[in-house]
Amino acid sequence: MINGSDGTIYSPFVEKTQKLMLFSTDLCRSIFTTYEKDVSLKGLKLWRFTAPPAIFENATVNPDNECFCMPCLGSGLLNMSVCKTGAPIIVSAPHFYMGDPKLVEAIDGMHPVKEDHETTIDVEPLTGLAMKLARRMQINTYIEPISYLAQTAYLKPTFFPVMWVNESGEADDASLAKFKSDVQIPVLITKIVQYTLLAVGAMLLITALTFLIIRQFSKKAEADESMGSLLAPASGDQ
Repeated sequence: MINGSDGTIYSPFVEKTQKLMLFSTDLCRSIFTTYEKDVSLKGLKLWRFTAPPAIFENATVNPDNECFCMPCLGSGLLNMSVCKTGAPIIVSAPHFYMGDPKLVEAIDGMHPVKEDHETTIDVEPLTGLAMKLARRMQINTYIEPISYLAQTAYLKPTFFPVMWVNESGEADDASLAKFKSDVQIPVLITKIVQYTLLAVGAMLLITALTFLIIRQFSKKAEADESMGSLLAPASGDQ
């Protein structure tokens, strides 16, 4: 099932608790990202959503992945052979980031680093626009000894990295300036007007209440004075 956008735009009023869905043609499946932290891009406040470990977990750990791996491999690996017409393609995060530690230990030079190897989407929460993206993945293949090739006799069965890609991009200065002038400034003006009207309304309410209280005290004072003037002659006659 195709579920989600291409990762560049989402519905407005994004919330930190929601999952942002996107469909990846490279993975032949929909994946999701979850909120991680607040970030900024040249003064523009954004929310960073990242691909969680659940996407690469083995079906025994995350049953939701069972239909996406035939057969299922270890955590951190996605078998793409069925989707890629039988080609022995296995996808992971770069340097087997978020994968089984055994994958990292099997290959010299693997040094997974969160900041360098995770997939991120920085979203402007009001509009749902992705202002900065980094899609990172690694293409691997499975190698093992081949009986009729003596040169492979000493190979250990392992998942061997072929290459990894980093497709990153961010809004340029002109686009950010246009966004601020066309979206942020009108929203800011609207908020200022809204709070100003609330403040004026509160002042008018306080003024009206003050006037009513003063008027009530004035009426009470007048009533007390009238009562005193009526009682004075009666006291004099006695």
